[in-house]
Amino acid sequence: QVLLCGVIVIRPEDPLTFLEEKLREIMEKGLDAVLWCMCIDLSLHPKLKRISETYLNTVFGLDGEQLMTEELCAKAWDFYSRNLMKLYFGGWIKYNLLRKNKRKKAKQKMALAVVHYNVQILRVIIQKWSTWVQIHKEKMTLAAKRLQQIFNKIYLNAVVKAWYAEAHSSLKTKAYFETLAKESQNGCFESNYLTVKHKTSNLPEEALLQIFRYVNLVDLARCAQVSQTWMLLTQNSSLWSDINFSSAKHKVQDQIVVNILQKWRPYVLRLNLQGCYSLHWPSFKSISECKNLQDLNLSECQGLNDESMRLISEGCRALLYLNLSYTDITNGTLRLLSSSFPNLQYLSLAHCRKFTDKGLLYLGSGKGCHKLIYLDLSGCVQISVDGFRNIANGCSRIQDLLINKMPTLTDRCIQALVEKCQQIMSVVFLDSPHLSDTTFKALAECKLVKVSIEGNNQITDLSFKLLSKCCPYIRHIHMADCQKITDAGLKMISPLKHILILNVADCIR
Repeated sequence: QVLLCGVIVIRPEDPLTFLEEKLREIMEKGLDAVLWCMCIDLSLHPKLKRISETYLNTVFGLDGEQLMTEELCAKAWDFYSRNLMKLYFGGWIKYNLLRKNKRKKAKQKMALAVVHYNVQILRVIIQKWSTWVQIHKEKMTLAAKRLQQIFNKIYLNAVVKAWYAEAHSSLKTKAYFETLAKESQNGCFESNYLTVKHKTSNLPEEALLQIFRYVNLVDLARCAQVSQTWMLLTQNSSLWSDINFSSAKHKVQDQIVVNILQKWRPYVLRLNLQGCYSLHWPSFKSISECKNLQDLNLSECQGLNDESMRLISEGCRALLYLNLSYTDITNGTLRLLSSSFPNLQYLSLAHCRKFTDKGLLYLGSGKGCHKLIYLDLSGCVQISVDGFRNIANGCSRIQDLLINKMPTLTDRCIQALVEKCQQIMSVVFLDSPHLSDTTFKALAECKLVKVSIEGNNQITDLSFKLLSKCCPYIRHIHMADCQKITDAGLKMISPLKHILILNVADCIR
């Protein structure tokens, strides 16, 4: 500062030499004697002397009494204190913010460290758990395999024992009847009855069996009483693969059905109980034990309900044909059909009035009756358009459709059905007066071979025109009592070369 003031005020011609001389002078006098003006000539010093407390009045134009007042000192001290406080407070705030940021960063790092630690711990735990699960699965698999082997062995033993008992019983029965036959032939029995030879006694057994197949149950029981030979023939299993109780429906009781099915259940393939109104739970329980049953007719069985069908569904999984017409089944039975009879192909629900559109929705749910090709809904007037749409969504393979005596059937119902069921080949709409040519426009997309409709006043020659154009292989046309069919319509179907049956009775125009 001293050197700079000297250079600025004196402005020497050789500044370096000037600075060198002044530095030597300062070194000689010492730093304690250094003043800011020692490098300046006395002639260039300011005229005023150093300001002291005695010159303040001259500088500020104040008297000595006005210079140092308490108010001025207070203001000066207040100003100085505020500036000092502001300085230190600002520094303190910065310091605290710095510490806060450091703590925040440390906390974040600690949180990351905790997460990392937990992930590492969790990884170790999951690895151990995964190893344990794998070992547990292997043990469970081995245990299940072992249990399955034990079950198969026990099941096989039970089957063999049952088969052995059945075979033993059959052998005993056969031996008994053979003994009776031999004793009869050897004259061991002294009979009071007159033996009369008939011309059928010379027929071979195969021929007699063929004859017995056409005999109903009552007559077959009578035939068994003719002779020991005929009794043995009536016990042939081939005669009991097709049992028709309908021919004696007024006499059939639960005990008769139970006894017959209990004896011949492995051989029964077709069972007809149509009109047997006296049957109840024991009979349906016996039906469920016929594991090989394929064709079951329960039409007009008044004792049939959803619970009876549940029993049947538990055992008869191989059913292909099922007739439930004129029974009191509800939506519960239709749900059973979709879950228990996946191979069902023929189904009759004719005149069953207690199921709804929702029940028909079950036919296509789950496993569903997706193999259904024949469906009879005659007389089911409760079905709406939604019901037919549900059928189409679940049973798109239908080929034969019967809807007779259904005055509520409309064109919209058939349109909803045909949207998905494109494989329909045969339709029967007897006593359905509200169908029109619109129905045949919808059916034109199907390759029909049989059409039957009767008692309709809305079908016109246009339907014949559609059949002629879209169904070239149709073989059966039945349109009786359709008043709007004319000779022109018959001319339209003249190109159809495959027609075998044509019925236009009572079409008087």
